[in-house]
Amino acid sequence: MALADRIAVMDHGRLAQLAIPRELFHQPANEMVASFIAHGTLLSADVLTGEQSGYCKVRVLGSELVVR
Repeated sequence: MALADRIAVMDHGRLAQLAIPRELFHQPANEMVASFIAHGTLLSADVLTGEQSGYCKVRVLGSELVVR
């Protein structure tokens, strides 16, 4: 990931996401891409508010956070 300008992530022969490494890590297209890129590190979250100016409020591990 350090040398690539774009990476294609495949799932069962289908393109799951084509993006720059930073986007794959911070904005995975789906759970499969997230688990593949982050080696299975996924957290459950409850979305508490709708998107406003690119941000929303979520609850993760009992804490409320504002995320982009």
